[in-house]
Amino acid sequence: MPNVFDIWEQPNRLSYDSDGKMRHHTPDFLLTLICGKKVAVAYRPEERAKAEYRRELRRLADQMPKGYADKFMLVTDRSFTREQAYNADLFHAFSKSPDPDADSALQDVLSTRRTAM
Repeated sequence: MPNVFDIWEQPNRLSYDSDGKMRHHTPDFLLTLICGKKVAVAYRPEERAKAEYRRELRRLADQMPKGYADKFMLVTDRSFTREQAYNADLFHAFSKSPDPDADSALQDVLSTRRTAM
């Protein structure tokens, strides 16, 4: 998702009422988009994302506190292609090994391109 500015893994736990019983759920991610909107994300393999789980997430989304997120979405392994998953995994692996020299060189190139436009 090129419009994602920040990713918070396992953000604050949410509480919600499910037919009179208080339940809790911690989203897997809280995404902040470049535009400033926030998206809470639950991930579950498709075979485990049964109808009852989806109903519970809808209840949670309906009761989500204002300001926590603008949207709540379920992502399953069918939400993306194998190539997209591979690229995300590769990007994640690269993010664990920062290269300040490469970052500086890229910054130099980008600053030159901005002034040329």
